[in-house]
Amino acid sequence: LPSSIIPLHYDITLHPNFVSDTFSGWIYINLEIKSQHFNDTNMNNPFKIQFNQGSTINITFIELQINSTISYQAQSQSYNIDTQINTLTFNLSNYNISTLLSDNNLLQLYMTYNGVLNTDRYDGFYISQYEYNNISIKNA
Repeated sequence: LPSSIIPLHYDITLHPNFVSDTFSGWIYINLEIKSQHFNDTNMNNPFKIQFNQGSTINITFIELQINSTISYQAQSQSYNIDTQINTLTFNLSNYNISTLLSDNNLLQLYMTYNGVLNTDRYDGFYISQYEYNNISIKNA
């Protein structure tokens, strides 16, 4: 995230499925937007959020909530496999940015995701296992 967008709280749920070696879950991130994020050049341009994302994660739903009342779906999502950076773009042109800045500058990003638990490398979410009383126990 850029320095003008500050994450205040993360609420993360991850559900591993050890039968299919997959996972699913969701995340809520409370964000504070610093006023310097919006300047004359980007005031009317789409709002973008960039973050690191592992290559085995598939984001299935994205929503940005403003002051817990107005919701926007991501207009686009662009993933760079080399840098593992995902860029989400939201069109906030019909929302008054000055109202956002005067109402505590709070946004909430909500995403659902799924993916594969790695079994051959330690990248992203992966499976490890050990034996206990002749029973194989898997961990994610």
